[in-house]
Formats: sequence, C-alpha cells, structure tokens
Amino acid sequence: MNLLAAQQQESAALRALVTAQQQQAGAALAHVNNAVVESIPMFEGKVEESGRHWVRILNQAGDVEGWKNAQKRQVAVSRLGGIALQWHLQSGANNPNWQNWSNALGTNFTQRLSPSE
Repeated sequence: MNLLAAQQQESAALRALVTAQQQQAGAALAHVNNAVVESIPMFEGKVEESGRHWVRILNQAGDVEGWKNAQKRQVAVSRLGGIALQWHLQSGANNPNWQNWSNALGTNFTQRLSPSE
C-alpha cells in the first residue's frame, strides 16, 4: 500500500470515528442541507490554508442557512481532513463551544508562506 492510500485510509477511519462520536452524543445535523455542507471546502490544515479564512466561509454559509452554533461546529468537523482532523481529535474536541473551537482552529492553522513568497 502506498503512502497516499494509507493516509486516505487513516483519514477515512478518523472521519468515521468523529461521526460515531457525534451520533453517540446525539449530535444529529437537523435541517442542514447536504448540498450546502458539500459546498464548503475540506480543510486539512495544509501550509497554504488559513483556518480563519475557512471559518469565515463556514460562518457565511451557516448564517445564510440559519444554522445554530452547534450545527456550525458539527458541519466544520465533518469537513476536516488530514492534520486538521487529527488536531480536532486530539485537542479541538475539548472545545464544545463553536466560538472557542473556531478561534482555536484559526490560531492553530494560520496560513504559512514559503520562503520564496
């Protein structure tokens, strides 16, 4: 198995774990349009990604759709991958409040420019 396939498999397993945790906690996404959720880009915490910018995108979609803060957080977690998902499982999950969670994500994942930029 190549490295990419292993990472994809790990990411899928982590997403399944998050989904199971949400279901166990009774965190159903009531009245959330799946098409809107799918329109929000995945956030993986790559060096070229800005956590604050991504949170703004999610907040805009959530405000238009009338999501409550708990729904915004649930949608956000469902759109995480890579090291961002690992961050959530290791420390982000300790912030059940949307404002605290989104601030922590933005602080932990600031856009980093390469030396040539």
